[in-house]
Amino acid sequence: MSHYQNSNISPEQLPTVNNAAFIGLEKAYLKVGLISLVLNFGFLAGIFLVISVSVEQLPFGQAIWLVWFTLLIVSVIYHRIAFANKGYAIREKDLLYKQGLIWQQVTGVSYKRIQHVGISHGPIERMFDLANINIYTAGGAGVDLKIAGLTQARAEQIKEFILSQTGIHHEQ
Repeated sequence: MSHYQNSNISPEQLPTVNNAAFIGLEKAYLKVGLISLVLNFGFLAGIFLVISVSVEQLPFGQAIWLVWFTLLIVSVIYHRIAFANKGYAIREKDLLYKQGLIWQQVTGVSYKRIQHVGISHGPIERMFDLANINIYTAGGAGVDLKIAGLTQARAEQIKEFILSQTGIHHEQ
């Protein structure tokens, strides 16, 4: 007959994320983010331009462009500052990712829960030889943890390490 135990743990005994050694993302990823931001704002400007050409007297026309320009500048500044706050930590039993400037978030995934690991990259990321590692866990409907802004080689290294920790067979 086994004796079930469920002892209390004091808060002082809990591990802390603050001790994790976070690694920053590749500097080239900042450029990728800024390029994507400018392309999105350029698309929005194109829509505004089409509307302003098709409507003779666009109410608040100059105000719309002023708001657009202000949002572009604020977004670029925010993106640059928030970039410095992103990073990942590879630990013995889990992988952590931190992000956010105003709403800060640290996400951790235990190697025991990982079901699949994939690497992806978009066209702009490929131009800078960057990749994302996508981690899927048991019971998740989609990507549970995505670490963007890694070199292709580093993403492959992390994937290999995770596979070695989880025992998942390599998928081609």
